[in-house]
Amino acid sequence: MEETPEAIESPLTTIPETKEINEPAPGIQPPLEVEPIPEPQNNSEQKITIFDRVQQTLNRFQLASSPAEKDIELPTLDPQLFSNVERS
Repeated sequence: MEETPEAIESPLTTIPETKEINEPAPGIQPPLEVEPIPEPQNNSEQKITIFDRVQQTLNRFQLASSPAEKDIELPTLDPQLFSNVERS
């Protein structure tokens, strides 16, 4: 029965080690501080930005799809390429 308490003590000693690992994390945060957006606003805006970004991306794809189709509709490049191939 003494072996079981020892096994429980060993994991407890590893827990403080994980806390030490969390200390380096603050070193990674300084670059994040460069951003002018504070964390509290990010927490509340994250839900909004996710939907906004999805809508923005969808709108960008829709807007990009119409001009992209116009570029694809231009078949003038195809005959030129074929004529060059025949000459070569």
